[in-house]
Parts: sequence; structure tokens; C-alpha cells
Amino acid sequence: MNKRHVRGVMYLSILVGAAGVASAAYATTDSGDGAPSPVVALAPEAPARDAVQLQVPPDVKMQKLAFAVSGGLPLLRTVVTSANNPAGPLYGAGAEYWSGNSGLAVTNYTALSMSSSRDVLTEAQISALLLPNSNWGPVLAVTQNIGTGGWTQGSYQPTAARSRLFKAVDPDNSSRFIGLLIEQDVNNDLERITWYKEVVTGTIFAHTPSSLLFSVVLDSGGQPSTNPSDIDAQATWYFASGP
Repeated sequence: MNKRHVRGVMYLSILVGAAGVASAAYATTDSGDGAPSPVVALAPEAPARDAVQLQVPPDVKMQKLAFAVSGGLPLLRTVVTSANNPAGPLYGAGAEYWSGNSGLAVTNYTALSMSSSRDVLTEAQISALLLPNSNWGPVLAVTQNIGTGGWTQGSYQPTAARSRLFKAVDPDNSSRFIGLLIEQDVNNDLERITWYKEVVTGTIFAHTPSSLLFSVVLDSGGQPSTNPSDIDAQATWYFASGP
């Protein structure tokens, strides 16, 4: 977890916030057109071990992603560099750099909304994106080039003081889901990001969608759960966690 500043790179940036507030009652079904109920999973696809892809696929013109809370407050911000991005002294190519807003506790929210756009930022703009004020940071550096072998079958057990698992319809296959687990310490500083996917492809998306809605995962008793089996008990789950 290193606080970093960046020399100008072309990048894929992800701004993450949380939408909605914690409440006693929360719908257990997915909302929005085309959001599926849990279905019997298709047979797991064998991972292509020779494939070398990325957790969040970068673009020749990198993208900004925003996960926003109700009111538009960002919870997380990320810069993702490709193998071809110019490497600065602190920010290198082929990495993901995540920063969290310690003014927001992830456990207070029940939904995330993600949107994406393409851009190229200067050093000053990237620094302002990741560390805009004293509420942001430290920046977590995550290896991007993990390939299919960097995904593990099973369930990751969070260890941080605060954690929340969110689910979304998989943009690559509308009959499946993906998961995003966010961990924070007691001061709401970001500690870890974990992605879940039902099929090992080497990336969380084949192509980054322009928008995506996430909702909190609930157990059978209606309480927030960090177990991906509570997204779909019939699925075989794989996770990539870092740092």
C-alpha cells in the first residue's frame, strides 16, 4: 500500500462510489431490466493457462470508470495502466492503483453504480484523481497481468474490519453474475479489492461496459454476506484478490 504520484500516462481509471444507504429491509431480487435470478450454472469452462489477460482490460485509449453512491459520492478511484503505457518513476505499466474515500464506510451502502468513459490524463490530473484530498489514500498497487492462473477457485475470506460484497450481472454473459468485495480498516481506509467471476477468463470483463449496477449480497436471513455462494449457490466461483 504505497501512496503514489504519477507522471503522465494513458490510463484506464475507475472511480468507485456506493449508491444507497443501509436499511433494515432490502429487496432480495435484482432490479433492472435483464437482471437474472440465480440460475443453475453452466458447466465450468477450463481455464486457458496459456492466456495472459488482465483483471480489468485496458484499452488503447484508456477509460474512466465511476462507481458512485447516492448523491454521486465516490467510494473508490482506480488507475489501470496497460503494458504499453509510459512508465513513471512511481507508477508503472501493467498495474492497477486503487484509492479509497475514508469519509465513507462501505458497510453503510447497499448499491454501487458504475459508468465508464475514455480519457487521457496528465500527471497532475492522475494525482488529483487518486489523492484529491486528505480523505483519500493510501493507494494500493495491484498486479494487473495475472492471467487465468491468478484466479483461485473457491471463496476468499475477508480479514479487514469492514467488508461488503456486491454483485452485478456479468456483462460477458447475462445468465451469470460477478462479485466485487471491498475491504476497509477501522478508519475506512481501503485494504483490499477482490473480484469474483463464475468462469475463469483472466479478466473480470472481456470489454469494460459503459455502465453496470451492483447490489449488496444478502444471505438467506436477509443480512449482508461476503460469501459468493449467496449470489448463486449453484455456481463455481473464482476470485482474484489484491494486494
